[in-house]
Amino acid sequence: MRDRMSYLNGLVDGLELSKKSKEGEVIKEITMALEEFAEMFEAMDQDLGAVEQDNEYLEERLNLLERDFYGDNYPAYDPGLVEIECPRCSEMVTVEEGILDENSSPEVYCPVCKDLFIFENNPSSQSGKEEVMNEEFQPR
Repeated sequence: MRDRMSYLNGLVDGLELSKKSKEGEVIKEITMALEEFAEMFEAMDQDLGAVEQDNEYLEERLNLLERDFYGDNYPAYDPGLVEIECPRCSEMVTVEEGILDENSSPEVYCPVCKDLFIFENNPSSQSGKEEVMNEEFQPR
């Protein structure tokens, strides 16, 4: 990014626009603003790299703690959660297993497409049939 800004500044200087002209003033202000954006972008990129490193470290530590806590019985997933597919956007939605008992048809909210659909898990109906309610969920 810095290389491109240096190149752009060189091009602007090569135009030999008078800083007193309206065009010269506008172009100089634009290049100064772009330089500030480039500096901010570089700082944010460095911050993001630090956050990613911290996240990796915390993830490794959490994995070690889980293995120490669970020992050989380390679960590969949370047994109290299940994933069902949203019929509108096909994303997998994680829900608590308890709401999917045999005689219920719970309303499930998809956080991706913000759709509310009924998951029918009734033995008398087609197994696992989802019915889209075609209304967007409005949080309270």
